[in-house]
Amino acid sequence: MYGIQLLSSVKKESCGFTGHTAINPTAIKSPKSFEMLKKPKYLVCVGLKDSKSETYFESFKRSIIRVSLSILLYLACIIVLSSYILNQKVQLKD
Repeated sequence: MYGIQLLSSVKKESCGFTGHTAINPTAIKSPKSFEMLKKPKYLVCVGLKDSKSETYFESFKRSIIRVSLSILLYLACIIVLSSYILNQKVQLKD
């Protein structure tokens, strides 16, 4: 069981993307439109049924932390690589 409480007003924003195989494998590069929530603020409350549910929930939390750390590491690599490329361009101009 779970509940979601909105902590602020929510605005939808329409966005258009060019779809690739992950969205629809039969329609490569076809335009798709999506509704995105702009700056949502919410609180999620989860009720666990028994100790088995608690085990699943703890595993779920660990998975989220692993994915979050992977994303942070990926972004850090992009920043370092971008900085390196920019420095190389500056040195070429000198």
